[in-house]
Amino acid sequence: MISKLTPLPKAKQLPTNRSLHGVTLKDEFSWLQERDNPEVIAYLEAENAYTQKVMAPTQQLQESLFEEMLARIQETDTSYPVKRGEYFYYTRTEKGLSYPIYCRKRDIENAAEEILLELNELAKDKAYLSLGAFAVSTDHRLLAYALDDSGAEVYTVYVKNLETGELLKDRIQNAATSLVWAEDNTTVFYSTLDETHRPDKIWRHALGQRQEQDVCVYHDPDGAFFVGAGRTKDRKFLIISSESKTSSEQWYCPADQPDQDFKLIQKRQAGLEYGVEHHQGYWYVLSNLDAVNFCLKRTELTKPQKAYWQDVIEHRPDVKLEDIEIFEKFMVVLERDQGQLKIRYKSWDADAFSLVEFPDSANTVWFESNPEYKTDELMLGYTSLVRPRSVYLFDMVENQLELKKQQVVQGDFVAEEYASKRIMVKTPSGVSVPISLVYKKALRQSGPQPCMLYGY
Repeated sequence: MISKLTPLPKAKQLPTNRSLHGVTLKDEFSWLQERDNPEVIAYLEAENAYTQKVMAPTQQLQESLFEEMLARIQETDTSYPVKRGEYFYYTRTEKGLSYPIYCRKRDIENAAEEILLELNELAKDKAYLSLGAFAVSTDHRLLAYALDDSGAEVYTVYVKNLETGELLKDRIQNAATSLVWAEDNTTVFYSTLDETHRPDKIWRHALGQRQEQDVCVYHDPDGAFFVGAGRTKDRKFLIISSESKTSSEQWYCPADQPDQDFKLIQKRQAGLEYGVEHHQGYWYVLSNLDAVNFCLKRTELTKPQKAYWQDVIEHRPDVKLEDIEIFEKFMVVLERDQGQLKIRYKSWDADAFSLVEFPDSANTVWFESNPEYKTDELMLGYTSLVRPRSVYLFDMVENQLELKKQQVVQGDFVAEEYASKRIMVKTPSGVSVPISLVYKKALRQSGPQPCMLYGY
């Protein structure tokens, strides 16, 4: 009825031929990519006007749903602080404000809060703002961060003196979201975008120099690969990663010698995925080399090629190795066993891994930010069908799990009134599949109840 009263805008068709891999494609709507074309803008405005007219009868319902969802959220909140050196870093939100506030405190009693980045102030005169990267130098004196105010995911990098609050003159344009400091506290590595908005280059920037003077340390011309920069947890090496959907390649450079050339770990090959961490002169390689569920290898620093990789955790056909965390005294792995994520840990001199036990059998767990190498504490994220998003600290020496923060759910929800569990059920074909059950305890006690069942 509404569509008859309100004509749907129709974009004109201007056929354009494109040849790709020997195939010619006809695209009638490629002209809509011209962001600054007045006809494109007019068409988009007509689409928006049509949407507003069609949705007008639901305006009251939209507002009601929004108010109900907002009432479940604790708007003024603080994230659990992450320890980095002599500081605890965290974000906080305030009611009525759209963006988080980035802060820190020194690791001393009654330390004063330092506001590092106030996005609400920076967004005050803008229709849109996105933070793409946030990197503090090793000496905690400087902050490099990347902002996009257009929505095109093209960022500008700024550098702030955290002691004075002043911005340095450095500006880096056309940046992507990779941003990492070398150990000299004066060199930054960042990624830039090609014409298709693919991160394809890594650059070295010395503070104080113009962007035109920056050095390109890596370029991947292959359109299937996306590049990024990072650093090992022990802070000894800078890592450049170039990854496609099915293969990857890693390069390294000493973090305290950022002017050195990056060296290749293992040359890319079709179907080979791998990532690296460093520990006491060895590369630890998480890879799918002859291992569809991934395995963990180890090799000497000077012999990084796959010919020298040796098993640390062998491939298991029934358990997928999802991720690893490397600490000075401990190794931690995230595994998926029968569809369930599990976390196991061991000291370097122990023979076997131990399982971290959580409250609910049906849950999801993950590694939170763990930037410190010399620590016995592991920060974990957790949620289940009856528990909101939570942060736990796990003491790997004492084998103790402690809840540090749990997302507040406003309203009348009481977690203790509900129960959840995970069961295995055989299908008609004889294959066992996991099922996660959640129910209100009072209903469970009163006989058979209807059930909503869905699968994916």
